[in-house]
Amino acid sequence: APRAAPAATVLAVLLTAVAAGTASAVVTDRYYLLQPAEHWWGLGPIPYYFPDEAARFVERAALPGQVFHSLSIGGFLIHAWHGERRVFIDGRNDPYLDGVLETYLQATADPSAFEAAVRRYRITAVLWPHQRALEGRTLLGYLERDPGWVLVHLDAGAAVYGRTDTLTPALEAGA
Repeated sequence: APRAAPAATVLAVLLTAVAAGTASAVVTDRYYLLQPAEHWWGLGPIPYYFPDEAARFVERAALPGQVFHSLSIGGFLIHAWHGERRVFIDGRNDPYLDGVLETYLQATADPSAFEAAVRRYRITAVLWPHQRALEGRTLLGYLERDPGWVLVHLDAGAAVYGRTDTLTPALEAGA
């Protein structure tokens, strides 16, 4: 019995530390950066886990130029667009050895770096999944404020912004 008391104390301290760390992450909105919301307690595919509707919108609207998107959905977009449209980045390393990953990271964190990428890669649209909004909060805030970009599609899975100088009047009006 005397040995059980120290073990129980250590276990209680560890459990308290884990609970406090988790509570802190939830309160400061950092939990989903540590543990992405990729868990589904049901049958079938996770609703809106992939930006299906937004990908179809980009395809149907035939938006010109390059689409900038989160790294996490690049592989999905390759599949969704049947390889007929280039993705900006995905999880593979080989195609992006010329600084694309660095450009992507800078562009999501700094609006001036994003605009430099827009010019270099001829980016005319941004497709961003909601579940990655914290990762792209600087970029998304910039797109909302800058008059050169307009929200052209919004669904439960993602948002699509387009450059106002490349959009047709119908798309710009949200049709």
